[in-house]
Amino acid sequence: MSRRSTSVANYSSPAIADAPSVTAASPAAEKVALFRRLFAGRTDVFPVRWENRKTAKSGYAPACANEWVKGICGKPQVKCGECPHQAFIPVTDDIIEKHLRGEGARASGGDFVAGVYPLLPEETCWFLAADFDEESWAADALAVLETFQANGVPAALERSRSGNGGHVWIFFCEPASARTARQLGAAMLTETMERRPEIGFASYDRFFPSQDTMPVGGFGNLIALPLQRRARELGNSVFVDQDLRPYDDQWKAKPSDIGIVAVSGAGLIKCEVASPSIDRLAVILPRVVRAASLQGFELVADGGSAHFKSETENIGFSITETVKREKHVLTDAERAKEEAWERKRDLAARRNSWDNVFFDKPQFPEWNFHPTGQLSFELEQVYVFGRGSSPRRSFRDAKVQRLENMASHIAVGLAVLAAAKRSNVSSEKQSSAESRKSGGNANWRRVSSISKIVEQRDLALF
Repeated sequence: MSRRSTSVANYSSPAIADAPSVTAASPAAEKVALFRRLFAGRTDVFPVRWENRKTAKSGYAPACANEWVKGICGKPQVKCGECPHQAFIPVTDDIIEKHLRGEGARASGGDFVAGVYPLLPEETCWFLAADFDEESWAADALAVLETFQANGVPAALERSRSGNGGHVWIFFCEPASARTARQLGAAMLTETMERRPEIGFASYDRFFPSQDTMPVGGFGNLIALPLQRRARELGNSVFVDQDLRPYDDQWKAKPSDIGIVAVSGAGLIKCEVASPSIDRLAVILPRVVRAASLQGFELVADGGSAHFKSETENIGFSITETVKREKHVLTDAERAKEEAWERKRDLAARRNSWDNVFFDKPQFPEWNFHPTGQLSFELEQVYVFGRGSSPRRSFRDAKVQRLENMASHIAVGLAVLAAAKRSNVSSEKQSSAESRKSGGNANWRRVSSISKIVEQRDLALF
């Protein structure tokens, strides 16, 4: 999306699905190339998952051409990083494709699952991932995700391979110092705990990379790569939205099974709405753009997602649709599948043969989701120093008033948030803690005053 023309009449509604990118329908080579750009780590060695069905143990080990070769491999007495007969298998496009397809089973059994060593020999990394486990993982991970996004750091949430945890991923455009990346993550965690002290964050486990420097004789901690086929079929190792629903297209947002369109990215307006609501966007957006222009804002797309820009401030926004969630009730066909599997399980128990029984267990959705048609226009959150709260930033469809008729109110919200941002900058320049506190309260009074003045203007545009 190019910079908006000064003429509101030249504004056109966003092309929701026109962004050139990789999708589920793209060739495998394009998917692999994108995957390797995002989840990049060491290329000279990678970990692969092993599983012992007899002992029910599993883990990861460096993929090596000499693994368990009699007279050569010294495991378990000799660590792989210290072995004189290392023949590590490098990362290739074929390896990544096997992981995504779940093909190429290891001799010890199980499907092919690859991991990555994120810490590079130069002690840099291409990404940072925060690991969350235990019962409260979802609430903790979502809170951290919100902090990243509020600070302008794009982040994504993945449900882990087990389904009982999650990873918050951020990606760098070039290798970053592992120490700096981990300090960034620690700062985001600290800010989240200060903002949400009631959560506790007992589920937080660690960052990947887990070290600032390369350990002697090792590779640093590994993390399992996402989107492995077997796990995906169980609804795990996939990227999810803020309602923990997997994106229908893990490669690019498009209408899901319930018709939700989720779009974000450079040059795009961030939105998540059902297909029937897209026509409403074509009415709402031109009205908001026109009202915002009277407040000195224009819609631009420089430096990331589309946002409103004044002479001094940038205000981000998004448009979402409320989705109703209902507990899924098994259909007759689904119940028949479950009963057939239970008979197979019982037979395996009598024969003491458990091969593939649990892999074959049918999986059904826990929830059904229904778009409600209720749209929400959300401006970015701006906290006012000294007050600990934010001016109004959310505008939603109501029983009487709909977003089509709220353009003037949204424009007022833009002006108030811009004033709050300017006040915060002024507060930061004060030297002492007492002057910052006093300045913050005064700033809030100035913002409130600005809000009242703007609201008194005649913005009857439509």
